[in-house]
Amino acid sequence: MLPFDPLLNTRILGTRISANVSTLVVFCLVSGGIIAGLGSGTAKITEWSIGTLIVLASLFAAIALHTGARLVAYRSMGVSIRQVHLLSFGCIFQKANPELSPRPGSIVGLVGLATLVALPGAAALMIAIVEPGTGDREIPIAIALTLGAIVTIQFLPGLGLSGGDLFRSLVWYLTDNIIAGARIAAAYAFLIGIALMATGLGVIGLGGVRPYLGIWAIVAGWQLSAAARLDVLRTQWFSLAQTRTLAEILVPAARIPESSTIDAAIDLLVAAGADAPVLVISSTGAPVGILRLDNLRAVRRSEWSHHTVASIATPMDELPHLPADTFVIETLDVLDRSNKPFVVVTSPDDPGRRLGAITRTALTGRLHDRISQ
Repeated sequence: MLPFDPLLNTRILGTRISANVSTLVVFCLVSGGIIAGLGSGTAKITEWSIGTLIVLASLFAAIALHTGARLVAYRSMGVSIRQVHLLSFGCIFQKANPELSPRPGSIVGLVGLATLVALPGAAALMIAIVEPGTGDREIPIAIALTLGAIVTIQFLPGLGLSGGDLFRSLVWYLTDNIIAGARIAAAYAFLIGIALMATGLGVIGLGGVRPYLGIWAIVAGWQLSAAARLDVLRTQWFSLAQTRTLAEILVPAARIPESSTIDAAIDLLVAAGADAPVLVISSTGAPVGILRLDNLRAVRRSEWSHHTVASIATPMDELPHLPADTFVIETLDVLDRSNKPFVVVTSPDDPGRRLGAITRTALTGRLHDRISQ
């Protein structure tokens, strides 16, 4: 969550999973600290290491169960998930398409809470089975403490939590406004985050396991507040993407004749930037190709004066074409399916008339600019 915090990525069953290194460090620190705080101080490093690994495995298993159940519920409701990001209180989702009604969020919230209900009971059962007064009792107690912290925060009505999914959907249903639901749930998330950080600061100087739970509370509160802010922005973005067309987003691009040399195009390319294409025009004035800085890699610098822009441009015929009255959200679906960097924008009245081209980055960036206005 910090600018200098490395981000780890992997794919599991086709879903991209990511986590910041700092989050994994916090999990290890809290798990190992709780085991150490519950111990008598005479435990060997091997015993402490094994106990820490068991607590970590239990914690990750619970988060995986909770996240997996929510993921299946979202997909069954027709909401695709582009990425799952691990935080200290669980996982948050980056959706590939918006929810069209409060129903998916409410069902996902209920499913998430249902998977968490059994966890405290399972931890309590483990504690009851182990004979009191033995060192083996430390591990189930540590598991109960870590799982209890996760379960408690997930039941709260903050955006990004299972309880927040339910609360957001309820406000959305009552106001008929998804942005209002997100903002009110985010406000609760900010309050919960402040309360967690204040609690963590209050107990971090105490003894036993409390300093380690305090560290977790501080990090969880901060991450929850940041995640809620991003979720509100994504909600606003999706709301705009469903109502804005390509004609409202498209910016006129620079043009260059197909017979021009690469040298002659340099100034235009630099002025346009990496995600603003230059249109290559035929002798009749019709756009036939797209030129970007990336296209220059096909020819050595010493040969730029001997090659035309037409020889390195991306042919428009190879790219998906959409009329200018297409909504942005539909355009993103086309880009995802085609796996192409551009979409060519055509006239709604004349599909053969090409108005320009736009990249995913430019598309999303211009919507974000409208949100910030």
